[in-house]
Amino acid sequence: MALNAKRTHAIETVDWAKHEAKLREMWEEGHSGSVIGRALGCSKSAVVGKAHRLGLTPRPSPIPPPGTPKKIAVQRVPKGSATLPQVASYAAPRRATRPVIQAPPEPPPPPPVVFQSVKPQPCCFPLGDPGTPAFRFCEAAGVPGRPYCPDHMRVAYVPVRDMRDNQSKGDLA
Repeated sequence: MALNAKRTHAIETVDWAKHEAKLREMWEEGHSGSVIGRALGCSKSAVVGKAHRLGLTPRPSPIPPPGTPKKIAVQRVPKGSATLPQVASYAAPRRATRPVIQAPPEPPPPPPVVFQSVKPQPCCFPLGDPGTPAFRFCEAAGVPGRPYCPDHMRVAYVPVRDMRDNQSKGDLA
């Protein structure tokens, strides 16, 4: 057996010249790959691989192909019994139907909110460097519905017309 450098287990090597006749004989007798492997001192995969390379008839798969009807098991009844045998069915079970759950009705929309008076909020325009203790916000009376006072709105909001003029002049700042 040789030792694989990446794995900690030994790699099995079989002298197939000595064991080929025994493999063919046991394969034709219908022994499983694992039984043959134990007799020859190798793994089931080594036996199946060698059988494939030798062109031996493959074993049928124990897994039925999709769409194959399932077998029905029949229970044997001893002779002289008065009851008929029970037949176990392996047909696909029917799914239980779930009750249909109705969604709860949507609640009526809330009444519209009417603002009696909108108080102006203080201006939130930053003044100074945020990293210094002198940093503050303007706090002048702001325009209702806007975050800034009228003076800082002129600075913060540039009319679209002015932006187009600046771009046509090549000034992108």
